[in-house]
Amino acid sequence: RKLSMQHHPDKNQGDKEAEAKFKEINEAYSTLSKPEKRREYDNPNPFDELFGFDGGDAIFGGNNPFNVRRQRSTVNRPIRGKDLKYVIDVPLVKFIFGGNEELHVEYLDVCVDCSGKGFSSSKNCPNCKGTGMITKVVNNGNVHMQSSMACGACRGRGEIGTEICNTCEGKRVSAHKKDKEVTIKANTRDGEVIRFEGEGGNGLNGGPVGALYIKLRMVMPKAKNFSEEQKGQLIDIIN
Repeated sequence: RKLSMQHHPDKNQGDKEAEAKFKEINEAYSTLSKPEKRREYDNPNPFDELFGFDGGDAIFGGNNPFNVRRQRSTVNRPIRGKDLKYVIDVPLVKFIFGGNEELHVEYLDVCVDCSGKGFSSSKNCPNCKGTGMITKVVNNGNVHMQSSMACGACRGRGEIGTEICNTCEGKRVSAHKKDKEVTIKANTRDGEVIRFEGEGGNGLNGGPVGALYIKLRMVMPKAKNFSEEQKGQLIDIIN
């Protein structure tokens, strides 16, 4: 309250910086004083870690599409799925002559059944009437300011869930399995990375699927399994 009084427009007439600070303080107070907004503040979104939003690895530029302070166009924009990266061990003989290896992994990704919404059925948000945006008018003496922002009740979607998704239980992410046969070409080098476009994580809001990257790590055979002649041949091949 002290900060609010300090930066109040009536005490700082014509000071744009003080006016902006006053709005910021009031918005913060409004967020922390209302239980439902406090819960949003205290409970981070599961997509923050999944996609690296706001301080993560910035796969999507650090823009969290579920941040209620962002415009609806940002909230609902298509977002490419995350890239999956794995390392598989491959015997030396397959690096030399070629062969196949199997990849079996489990990972968290956007729930396919609810497209990452967390609910299986919905209705128009009563707060924004389904528009996803709310308009605020601030009267300061003779000055009337109007601004639009993403609806906090529905997070800019324009809809709210009426039935929780059974697959992800409302978490919007679920466990996925991937089984992939990887073909190693003859004379492949240790550490080579193979890229499979469209086989990574699921996108959001109709965004494209990410890529799958597999790094090949050479596993050397035990020397005791080779005769002296085979050891000599192996050294010749490697060199």
